[in-house]
Amino acid sequence: MTDNIQELISAKAEELFNLCDKEGKGFIIKKDMQRLRDELDVESEQLEDVFDSLDIDHNGFLTLKEFTCKLFFTNLS
Repeated sequence: MTDNIQELISAKAEELFNLCDKEGKGFIIKKDMQRLRDELDVESEQLEDVFDSLDIDHNGFLTLKEFTCKLFFTNLS
């Protein structure tokens, strides 16, 4: 059952990531993440805080791996 939950979370995370990455760049920036405002019903500032907490290497963009890593509490390496 745990595997099913992880698969569902992973699929939803990828769906949200793809909503942000409309251009198919393979990464998102803060501006891209603002596309989730309506989907998640959150404020811009909250999305910026989430982005900053996920941007582990502080390079200003998130890959799908960074976007999902904290959902599974896994290491990026």
